[in-house]
Amino acid sequence: MRRALIVTAVALVIVSTPLPAQHRHDDSVEYQLEQLIVKSYLHGAFNELNPAAMEKGFHPDFAIFSAKGDKLGRYEIADWVEGVAKRKADPEFDAEKNKWDYKITN
Repeated sequence: MRRALIVTAVALVIVSTPLPAQHRHDDSVEYQLEQLIVKSYLHGAFNELNPAAMEKGFHPDFAIFSAKGDKLGRYEIADWVEGVAKRKADPEFDAEKNKWDYKITN
């Protein structure tokens, strides 16, 4: 699972890398895309465990692919969202251990 999250993070970084610009404005496409990634991925799947934000920010056909031996496994966004909801509802879950620090450069 850890590998799959790293691949997803790398893909999101590639998608979120803005084109060079002189000034960045809060209404720019780059800024809006960055905020969508922060809200749906970093806070949705991790820091806040917010399944609704994940559903809003990911395409319904999104899936994480990861190697399982010599086979390729597929983890659909619906399953990921469901797993996040279950983790958040688990009384043993420690939200503080689930916090991700991040820095978006550029």
